[in-house]
Amino acid sequence: MKKIKGSIKKIIKDTKTEAAETKEMVKLIWESKNKDLTPEEKDKIKMQGADVFKLTILGALFIIPGSGVLIILLIKFGKKIGVNILPSSFNKENNE
Repeated sequence: MKKIKGSIKKIIKDTKTEAAETKEMVKLIWESKNKDLTPEEKDKIKMQGADVFKLTILGALFIIPGSGVLIILLIKFGKKIGVNILPSSFNKENNE
């Protein structure tokens, strides 16, 4: 039970991180109307855009019955072939 609570807390924390990063991305896009963005800001937008895309795909898959197993298999298969399926804030390597 403790492990499940810890997992849920981590998912909530990671989701809040993704939301904050997405909010920052929208702010940068909005600012780009009035000024040129730095290369670092452009990279942030690209990285967060990819994370939003990944979340959208995973969310769409979640609707399919039995998709929990499918998503786990996709994540494991992605790791094997070197493709990161999860958004950046959900990666253990980036959080530790």
